Amino acid sequence: MPVPGGSFFYVLRVPRFTDPAQAFSLAARCAPEVLTALPIPPNAAARPFVPRTFPICRAFAALCAVLQLTRLPPQALSVGVLDPDGVLRGRMQALLPLAADVRVVTNDPRRFEADVLSARRQFGALLTVGEDAALLGRCDAVVCPAPEAAIRNVPVVLSCVPADGAFSLASVQLPQAYARLCPDGTQGDLFAAALFEKCGVRAPELLACTGILRGGERLDVRRAALCWRARTERQRKKLS
Repeated sequence: MPVPGGSFFYVLRVPRFTDPAQAFSLAARCAPEVLTALPIPPNAAARPFVPRTFPICRAFAALCAVLQLTRLPPQALSVGVLDPDGVLRGRMQALLPLAADVRVVTNDPRRFEADVLSARRQFGALLTVGEDAALLGRCDAVVCPAPEAAIRNVPVVLSCVPADGAFSLASVQLPQAYARLCPDGTQGDLFAAALFEKCGVRAPELLACTGILRGGERLDVRRAALCWRARTERQRKKLS
């Protein structure tokens, strides 16, 4: 199936009573990972697609979009990024104009050497990179795959997965050009992740923030910005 702005993908259609092991064996000849609503047999060559980079990239983009609207002074703002696999290396330039103090926790700090140099030369900002999550403990906001104990008291935590006390993202709104390609029974967020990671699609709409969730409440970007600002200011008053 051709994909606008990216490489193609295969759609495998099989008769209803086909042996599942045989169907997934055929699918594995095209690609090792598949999107399917059917259970994959344990001994099948194919494996389910699991997003690895898309969730944190999308959360990072949302963090930047909301912070722009909080109108908090960048020179007094400290923002953290929990990125164990270094997915966001090369992207820190989007965050540096919004916060003078940016901290990254990752398993291999060397991956962010170019970001550290760029921060100092282009923005005069402090980009600190380390392996200890405690580095994020006094930040005003943190983006992460999932919350950890070290960031429990951070006023704004934007998580890739819903979690108690944290914010997360509403589902992706697929542009029509991609929505019409989504196979029946395939979750939209999962299809968007596959387009991004496997087909190389970089359409801004895939990363766009469609809403911020906390508990059962959904906030648009502007309401989220007001909420984040209020939380940050309350936390600062507690510490002063």
